[in-house]
Amino acid sequence: MNTNAAQQTNEDLHRPVSYARTSDDVNGFLKLPFIFRDKSKQQPAPASNWSIPAPGTHSYVEACDIGSVYAIHFAQYLKDNPDMVGGNGLGHIAKYIDFSDEDQKGYWVGFFSVLGELIAMGADRVDLMAHLQRRQND
Repeated sequence: MNTNAAQQTNEDLHRPVSYARTSDDVNGFLKLPFIFRDKSKQQPAPASNWSIPAPGTHSYVEACDIGSVYAIHFAQYLKDNPDMVGGNGLGHIAKYIDFSDEDQKGYWVGFFSVLGELIAMGADRVDLMAHLQRRQND
């Protein structure tokens, strides 16, 4: 958890963002609101792919709402970077989530709940078994 995440306002989180790669920003993943990299290098701070506000900053319901918005940002990142789909970005995020920490629970519940909704919406548009066969034949 870091202070940068706590400083994000509700307005910031709901602002449309493009995660498409540009010549000066090779990795749109680092723009996601829950990704933290210490740019100051003034103090040793570990990088994190799940950096959320400090404990007690939000109620459980508020944390769920923020996690939901984080999921939308991650989905937009994948939409803007189709070559990253299947690149285990979600695994790189989940690796940093402490599922045993009750203070984090709302954020990841909201995050994974919305991802589940988005997967179901996409699955409605695809012949899933045909997709599986194509993947296995590649």
